[in-house]
Amino acid sequence: PLTSGLFQDFVDNYQTRQKSERYFKVSIKEIEDNYYSLDYKKYREFEGEAEEYPEPEELLTELLSLQDTIAENVESILEEIRSEEGSEDE
Repeated sequence: PLTSGLFQDFVDNYQTRQKSERYFKVSIKEIEDNYYSLDYKKYREFEGEAEEYPEPEELLTELLSLQDTIAENVESILEEIRSEEGSEDE
């Protein structure tokens, strides 16, 4: 449930107009310069760890390897099915 305590951090920062991890102020000029957009991402930079992804060539090489493994397993299963069908005919 919502309680007044949940908003205390906001109230404290609003009264002093201090920036915090969760709150910041933006001037009317900044809002005007951004065509009155209220998208907070335009006004605040967020620091975070950037995701690092493997190079496309590395991903494709891994994909081809997995594809080969899958093909080998499918072929093995097919051989088992065919050998079982052959033994049932006897």
